[in-house]
Amino acid sequence: MKVSNFTFEDFSSLKNRIEYEAFENEPSLLVQFFDGRNDEQLFSDLSSTLSALLPHATIIGVTTAGEILDGKMLENTVTLSFCAFTHTKLIPLYTHHCNFNGGISVVQHLSHTVKAAIFFSEGLQGKPEEFLSGVNFIRKDLTIAGGAAADYGRFARTLIALNGTVYAHGVVGVAFENASLKILNHWKLNWNPIGKPMVVTKVLNNTIFELDKNAYFRSCSPLFWR
Repeated sequence: MKVSNFTFEDFSSLKNRIEYEAFENEPSLLVQFFDGRNDEQLFSDLSSTLSALLPHATIIGVTTAGEILDGKMLENTVTLSFCAFTHTKLIPLYTHHCNFNGGISVVQHLSHTVKAAIFFSEGLQGKPEEFLSGVNFIRKDLTIAGGAAADYGRFARTLIALNGTVYAHGVVGVAFENASLKILNHWKLNWNPIGKPMVVTKVLNNTIFELDKNAYFRSCSPLFWR
């Protein structure tokens, strides 16, 4: 697998980079772009240009509230990631419904040689937790990565893109089909525990109401207001 991550500067530089690294010759190419410019036209232009330059590639994009490149946090930029696979088939995915049924529909036809998938949802209107529950209902064995689109806290409009088409609703993604593909998933959030361990005793969807049979506020307020 060949991977190249870099920041978008202009279309001329992008075309030169693609030609220099011979990405147009890669038969199984995934391109991801993370756009923090908060400009719908610029986002759409980049999506369509990438698809025109690399018509055989699977291209997914998402608006962001901050980008990461080489371990550094960036803002108001575009980060691109090119991943070329040798023996893995890429399957583009889209559903208009970011909910439980949408999660079911987007994976129910995938073969069991699909080992992993990346999903990006629109960030304001959908229900990504329910979507993931739907995916898990059908494919508990599937390793999932991804996230939700953002717009730097404006809460106005977020966008996702797949192969040159821009969406304001739903979920885009890509599935990785290869029976011998090895998937390693690990994360570290650098959080430090505070207070005593508590048991969630009342919850609705992803909202916690009680800890140790006490109201959430009553249980947590001593940790923050002393």
